[in-house]
Amino acid sequence: MPAVNETDPRVKRTRKLLQDALLELLAEKSFDAISVHDIAERSTINRATFYAHYVDKYALFSGYVHQWFRKALRQNVEDGTGLCRSNLQLVILASMEAMAELDDHCGPTETMRPLVMSAVQEELAALLLGWLERAPACATGRQVGLETTAAGLSWAIFGTALNWSRMPERSPAESTASRIADLLTEGLSSVVGELTI
Repeated sequence: MPAVNETDPRVKRTRKLLQDALLELLAEKSFDAISVHDIAERSTINRATFYAHYVDKYALFSGYVHQWFRKALRQNVEDGTGLCRSNLQLVILASMEAMAELDDHCGPTETMRPLVMSAVQEELAALLLGWLERAPACATGRQVGLETTAAGLSWAIFGTALNWSRMPERSPAESTASRIADLLTEGLSSVVGELTI
């Protein structure tokens, strides 16, 4: 598939139409029952244009989830901020609330779950890696690379958020996020040194 300039307003508009069409169709029938033809028809975009942007409906849904979760994170954590305990807690809380919203309103099917898991974990890992790369140099003798640390943290946060979102009676989000932030901060101190509040 040829590269698409994702900053081009026409590309953004086309992708939004396709994503909106998919979301409308998801309100009517299951993801498995939706075809590319259905999406193209609903969005009034031809199939060739669909395929210029996405390989298939799975790529479209994955792109939507990436964008949706990135927005959820940005609503809670400002761009340019760094790794500190309070920001870690905000990311945990945003992840918990996003996963709860998804479970409460969408109820992803077994086909969709791996796409959601992958997109959320990738977005978390990218954010955390950026923070780790900007963190003050840690003590010499680091045994775990930054990418591995970011991946581990992202899975820990995602796992917490997913587990919390599926509880029939959820514990208070803020206190749960605070406890998990304490736990992760303690573990991170051996990699990046003491984290500020």
